[in-house]
Amino acid sequence: IKDSAVTIIQEAHGTRELIAKLLRGIVGSHTVHFSAGKDHATGGILTIVNKLLMVQGATSRMEIIIPGRVSCVTIQNGSHNLQIFNEHHACVKVPIVVEALCSILYISVTVDKE
Repeated sequence: IKDSAVTIIQEAHGTRELIAKLLRGIVGSHTVHFSAGKDHATGGILTIVNKLLMVQGATSRMEIIIPGRVSCVTIQNGSHNLQIFNEHHACVKVPIVVEALCSILYISVTVDKE
């Protein structure tokens, strides 16, 4: 993790407190975005961004699309954006994920729900 620009993890079972404890060694050099599943036994996703990507004045934020399953982390610096999607689709119907992602990207689609 320490040498990566971006690390994406699925099946990150746990709570915010547990994740913070496990990753305490990289908090100074990385920004950690966590979306928990419904409970400890359900999914959870992490997007970990090296602060070297965060040039002076840049900000990062996470939008949770489907809790514990799909998120979008946006790094913004002025008019420049980098969007990082973390998608773990186990037990999630693909049309739901496609519609959610397209709404974030402002793309109009029609998805066959059969």
